[in-house]
Amino acid sequence: MAKSVSVAMCSDLTQALMTSSGMYEIIAIAPNGRPAPIYRLGGIDTEGILYVGQSTNVRGCLLGLRTMVCSPR
Repeated sequence: MAKSVSVAMCSDLTQALMTSSGMYEIIAIAPNGRPAPIYRLGGIDTEGILYVGQSTNVRGCLLGLRTMVCSPR
C-alpha cells in the first residue's frame, strides 16, 4: 500500500535542489525510516533503489517528480 508523502518532505526537497547537472537515486523508504527492501527477479534489493538517473538539469527532473508525488489526487 502506498504511503502518502508529507508536505514537509516536499518542501525540503524543493529547498535542496540544485540547478546543475548530476546523478540522483530514488529510494523507497520503509515506515521505520530505512530503505525498503525491493523484491526483484535476481533477489532482494536491500538498498531500496527504485531508479538511478542523470541529467543536465537535475532540479527540473526532481521538481517533476515532486509535482507528481506531492500533488493532491
